[in-house]
Amino acid sequence: MESPAASFDQKHQDSFRELEALRVLYEQYFSGVLKIEPTKEHQKWLSSFQTILQLDLRTTSQKFKRNSLQARYLSLRNLWSKISRQIEEGSIKRPLSKKMAPPPAPNRQSADLQMLKAIEKIYQTVLSHAERLSSPVSSREEFQNSVLIQIREFREKNPKEKMEVCLQKASTGELRVSVRTKS
Repeated sequence: MESPAASFDQKHQDSFRELEALRVLYEQYFSGVLKIEPTKEHQKWLSSFQTILQLDLRTTSQKFKRNSLQARYLSLRNLWSKISRQIEEGSIKRPLSKKMAPPPAPNRQSADLQMLKAIEKIYQTVLSHAERLSSPVSSREEFQNSVLIQIREFREKNPKEKMEVCLQKASTGELRVSVRTKS
């Protein structure tokens, strides 16, 4: 038959391991990995710890181990309730885990600005070429709108393709803007 001291040591070790597992679960909850608070696990640990509290301990070392475990639990419980309260109050926010976090949005404004700069550069090239041929050129706004329409139509037809905007010389000698698949 197992001695009471050995029984206590085994229960203490098991309870300590379970408390550390509970601490990890709460850390996962606060970091956003778990969506719900691990209350079932918490209650399960408390009920198993109650059996240790009810034991009649005779040695000082056993009482010290029990009191140390109880103090560890109380400090963790206070920390968990403090963080939970702060989350409820909105003073801290739970970060989303990498699995749940939406992918970072590309800097749309920067991409649009780069596109407009590229269209402006193409417009300047068309303008200088048209001056040499003394051919009429549409206004900057009309030119930008026509190129943006071509880009939008290309993206609607080929959403996964990379594209490039290029100048092509027409049979009449005029420069034409075309949007095509990037090679």
